[in-house]
Amino acid sequence: MLEAVPHRKKKVGITRARAGELIAALVERAKAVDSDPQYLYGISRMAVFGSYLTGKEKLGDIDIALELGPKERDPPTHWKLAEEQIQAAPRGNMIERLYWPQSRVRNALRDRHKAFSFHEFTELEAMEKEFGTRSKLIYRNEAFDCKSFFGDR
Repeated sequence: MLEAVPHRKKKVGITRARAGELIAALVERAKAVDSDPQYLYGISRMAVFGSYLTGKEKLGDIDIALELGPKERDPPTHWKLAEEQIQAAPRGNMIERLYWPQSRVRNALRDRHKAFSFHEFTELEAMEKEFGTRSKLIYRNEAFDCKSFFGDR
């Protein structure tokens, strides 16, 4: 007869204080990415939403909405630079390679912290409209505004 092995509850989540520290460091990394020419994309907007905006002391993760915008504002030049980075991307499937310039930015922002859950800004906007989801803008750099580059999508 097999004995039941006691299930240990996996420690999940972070404290509100630690989340605040991680968010402050994330904003500093966003500034660093924006000033570093190795990244083709800068951070146009970054907002926190989800459990961080509640009164909970223990959080499951930190939901962050990101909007990235091209640093090079001339479209033909931007796409040429993007193609160069895509060609130099590490091995991966076609989609991973295609989005490598943006993934590099997300990886730099994450800085190996598993607490962050990154979302597209358009996803947050849809949740705000449909469900009344609250958010707080934590970083903005109009130099990389998407609408002025891509037009109103």
